[in-house]
Amino acid sequence: MKWIQRCAALAMILGLTACGGSDNDSSPPNAAIRISHLAPDAPRVNVNVDGAAFLTAVDFGSSSGLKPVAAGSHEVAVDGILPSGTATVIGPVSLDLKPDTQYDVLAVGKLTGSGDTAFGPLVIERPDQMPAGSEIRVQVVHAAPSAPAVDVHVTAPGAALGSPTLSGIPFKTYSDPLTLPAGEYQVRLTLPGSSDVVYDSGPLPLTGGADLLIAAIDNLGAGPSPVKLLAIDSTGATPLLSVDEQAQLRVVHGVADAPAVDIRVNGAAPTAAPLQGLAFKGNTGYLDLAAADYDFVVTPTGATTPEVINASDVPLKAGTRYSLFAVGQLLDPAGETIEPLLLTDTGRAVATEAQLRVLHAAPTAPAVDVYLTTGSDISASIPLLKAVPFKGDSGYLAVAAGDYFVTVTASGDKSPVIGPLPVTLSTSQVLTAAALSDSVGGVDPELLILEDISSSQ
Repeated sequence: MKWIQRCAALAMILGLTACGGSDNDSSPPNAAIRISHLAPDAPRVNVNVDGAAFLTAVDFGSSSGLKPVAAGSHEVAVDGILPSGTATVIGPVSLDLKPDTQYDVLAVGKLTGSGDTAFGPLVIERPDQMPAGSEIRVQVVHAAPSAPAVDVHVTAPGAALGSPTLSGIPFKTYSDPLTLPAGEYQVRLTLPGSSDVVYDSGPLPLTGGADLLIAAIDNLGAGPSPVKLLAIDSTGATPLLSVDEQAQLRVVHGVADAPAVDIRVNGAAPTAAPLQGLAFKGNTGYLDLAAADYDFVVTPTGATTPEVINASDVPLKAGTRYSLFAVGQLLDPAGETIEPLLLTDTGRAVATEAQLRVLHAAPTAPAVDVYLTTGSDISASIPLLKAVPFKGDSGYLAVAAGDYFVTVTASGDKSPVIGPLPVTLSTSQVLTAAALSDSVGGVDPELLILEDISSSQ
């Protein structure tokens, strides 16, 4: 299959990095290698060097950092992380490295891309030299397949835009290393010939001796910038978000015996959907919010009391996507109240798998087992998740694409409480399946399935 071939290519690229990971080399290190995973929809991999584990679960947006390595030959093997386990997709192979050379090996493009945006390797080679203590060395690479060509402006903080430092840099193109005095800078990206800024780093202090590869990659966070920068140095990668980067929040009504509700954000009364009149099983979709601490008050629609939820100082971080579930019971004989449950939606669309997160949001149900099976009969099946408590969630699970049945039972019991429900999972999907209700208010138990990918992905 095409994606298998591309995964093998990715594995080959990542395998190059492993050459730097053999800390047992007896010969003097005289080369350096760094691997960065910048392909937004590619899976994670494990890397083995000379028969020993070196890197585990290398993910998008991460880098190995520079690894000293003896010039010469090293054997590497790479295991692709697939939903069914791991499989060696390349190696062991022997790779030869030149002395006194620094290699940046980047995985760029998309497995689902085509033409210029198709997945492929990008190797940057430069002398293995550190800048003087009063200087920095910076090299810039456009590694964001979803972004057009850009002009790069590197200025003092707050300076007006003039002629770009680098002009019309297209995807997969990189600059020569630039040597600059240490100090505080501002990096801004614009479309070629335009003064409209699509990315702004804000003040960026760069200390003397820094040797950086600055990579523009796809922004899979909350936006609005189509890219974010990674400052890749000798130890790894640090994300640099645009100063206008937002948070995203989705509110989900998961209380079976509660009426439709209004949601007040920092005291402001809603005047229209989605924050007004949100009914059971409804959700607002992802809302763009400035990164800050928020107060959320939930009341019955059209009323100011009772405040069924009053959540103060809820922190929403820039570049992060959240789901805020209202869970519990309005009329709880035990005296418990409806409460907010804030989840961080960290799933990333991956071209080789679906991702499924299961949430127990049924307040009177005991801990549950969750089955994901290819047939409806679970009598001989082992649960995918065991003893999930109320308000517990599985985190995102990698699942092979296909047709399945979801069944929820009381923990240790094979009698279905929910399901078996047919569900079709496709690659690149990111889903949350929330078990709601449990005969509260005469509503039968059910599974609410939500898409966890916003328009920014």
